[in-house]
Amino acid sequence: LVLSGRNIFLTGKAGTGKSHVVREVMKLLNRKMNVAAIAPTGMAANHIGGQTIHSMFSLNPFGIFDPSMCNFMRKEKKRMMDKIDAFVIDEVSMLRPDILDAMFWTLEHNKCNPLHKKQLIFVGDMKQLPVVLDDNARAVLFERGYKGATFQDAFHYKDLNVVDIELNEVLRQDDEEFISNLNIIREGG
Repeated sequence: LVLSGRNIFLTGKAGTGKSHVVREVMKLLNRKMNVAAIAPTGMAANHIGGQTIHSMFSLNPFGIFDPSMCNFMRKEKKRMMDKIDAFVIDEVSMLRPDILDAMFWTLEHNKCNPLHKKQLIFVGDMKQLPVVLDDNARAVLFERGYKGATFQDAFHYKDLNVVDIELNEVLRQDDEEFISNLNIIREGG
């Protein structure tokens, strides 16, 4: 699916090999196209050898985004953005919907090749590391028309025709009792 250019959401619980698959996917894609690795936080971006979404898209780190908040980019950055064929976005459980939309709006605002013409590979476990929102930010998000706080609630998400792939075999652990207890915690039980 990755080599066919499809947009993908790769998910699975801890230890199922998401990080390994992402590294392999990036190796494969880098042979054929220009791939950028991005994430909502600096730590997550560092983990995949990429940069933060805010840095890549010149986004202000504060506030809930709307189209008017997107910044102009320098010519060099616009050229770089036009050369990127695919984005691997890690830890998407932390990605707010307005930030995904701001990625679209920023490219549009800067007259770059649009994001829906690029391949997007979302990676993460929606039961880990939730979106960070205080009550005020959540209220603004819903006031702006969002139905939820996850990246899948972005206005542009439904147009991406994302294929969900869930890894379900735990490879990092072989202690069945430990795996069972991790799953109880993950499920909130």
